[in-house]
Amino acid sequence: MAIGQAPSGGGASGLSVANANSRNGYITVCWPSSAPPNRYQLVANVGGIKKIIGEFNIPKSPFAGRIPVTVSEPGPFIVVGDADMLDVAGTIALFSKNASAQDFQFDPATSIILGTPGTLVMAEHMKLKRGA
Repeated sequence: MAIGQAPSGGGASGLSVANANSRNGYITVCWPSSAPPNRYQLVANVGGIKKIIGEFNIPKSPFAGRIPVTVSEPGPFIVVGDADMLDVAGTIALFSKNASAQDFQFDPATSIILGTPGTLVMAEHMKLKRGA
């Protein structure tokens, strides 16, 4: 497996980094006000290879939030509950780095932000409206 570096300074060990572009769409991530502020990576198993398909930040704030994250793979993906389950093709999870970690690791906030294990996640495409 390739060891990739995320565009903003470091990827999870053993993951390849794919370049996100709007052609593949976006995944809308939502978080409650209790979600820990951090930089998160969307990691998906695409055809047996774990890839960082997108990144986003949750700021320190007393408010809930929602943001579209451009992704490099459209899915569909199934949310997993732990890092071992990400070995199955077609799965997705969040990875993050805490103060004591050297590298990005599976984040239990996956179930808070992406949905409970078994939730289906897939990219959406923006629809452009043309002026009259």
